[in-house]
Amino acid sequence: GNVPLRQGLPNLRRVQSALHTDWPLFAGCHTALDGQPRKSTAFYGADGLGDVPSVWPYSTDHPPDDSPCQECSAAEAIVAAAVSHPNALRIVALGPLTNIARALVIDAELPSKVECLVIMGGTCRGEGNVTAAAEYNWWFDPEAAASVLAAFPTVTVVPWETALDCPVRWEEVEEWHSGVNSRTAIFFRDILGMFL
Repeated sequence: GNVPLRQGLPNLRRVQSALHTDWPLFAGCHTALDGQPRKSTAFYGADGLGDVPSVWPYSTDHPPDDSPCQECSAAEAIVAAAVSHPNALRIVALGPLTNIARALVIDAELPSKVECLVIMGGTCRGEGNVTAAAEYNWWFDPEAAASVLAAFPTVTVVPWETALDCPVRWEEVEEWHSGVNSRTAIFFRDILGMFL
């Protein structure tokens, strides 16, 4: 989380390896709509996955710039999915809204073709994770957030404070993993370690 595209793609490959899956991966935008790169934070570690490169699947197996993606962009993939699955597509946006905003440029009717949009972003009490008052996803591209919120008639927003109000305790993670020693379980426990 909160890393540049160049690091985010290999992170997704590590997660795919841990889950033993190979879903299609589409490269998103590497800058905000205004074209300005934003300095990412180390909120989730310098690598965005808790700084545990020696935990399987190893980060050396998924170096930056070695993460093949589908040929079309994430914005194009969103539009294509909405056309292929009219009124059935559920979008869960866990990062900046730049790709959805770019999809709206491609197809302004996108909101009418999507069943629902759930966004993890923003704040409801002004408690930020990248500044004192700003949440990373909307801070990274506020123009995209404004564009998407204006275009979609109904949106479910899960603000940053939800994570603050509903924390997961380390004891709960240990309980979930008790007796489970698979490499996948160990990977997810270790990448969560710095957050709890």
